[in-house]
Parts: sequence; structure tokens; C-alpha cells
Amino acid sequence: MTVTKYPPSIAYLLLALGSNAIFMWLIFVGRRLLVRPARALLVFGRAPLFYYVAHLYLFALLGQGWPGDTTLAGMYGVVLIGLAILYPACTRYEAFKHAKSEDSIWRMF
Repeated sequence: MTVTKYPPSIAYLLLALGSNAIFMWLIFVGRRLLVRPARALLVFGRAPLFYYVAHLYLFALLGQGWPGDTTLAGMYGVVLIGLAILYPACTRYEAFKHAKSEDSIWRMF
């Protein structure tokens, strides 16, 4: 089976769309199992621009203070530390945003 992305072959499209359909079906079937992890993802999803800007500065600071090189497994730890730091910040920003009136500019971010 020859799969080419550019120009997209039929095999590539079927693999991409089929894997996405299977993934969406797994989410649909297992959504009851994903209740607690989904709450954490919702916190980041309700303040997306704040999370994006804050994670750029946070990981730049963590990179400046990190001694030497690291492995891929070490980077997973750094990402988890960053998410643990950003989680309360995103919850506070979400509460701040919802405390504003509906026509406030803060509701857009």
C-alpha cells in the first residue's frame, strides 16, 4: 500500500479519516470513563488564549533555569510541572473572566 500525503492519495485519506473516526468513536463510548481527566482539560479549554500566552512565558523561564540537556522522558516531567503550575492560574483566570459582564472585552479572551 503506497501512502502519499502530497498529493493526497486515496489510501492516505482513508487512513487519516478512518483513524479519526475510530478515535472519535472511542471518545464517544468511553466518555463516562473520561469524566475526571476531561474536567482538567476543560479548565485549559475555557481560557485558551491565557493558557497559550502563559505557557510560552512559563516554559521559557523553566528552560532558562533547567541545567543542561534533557531527554524526552525528562521533558514529560517538565511539561507536567508546567501544567501543574498553569492549572490554578487558568482556574483563577476563568473565575475572573466569568465575574465580568457579558459585554466585557475580558469575556473574549
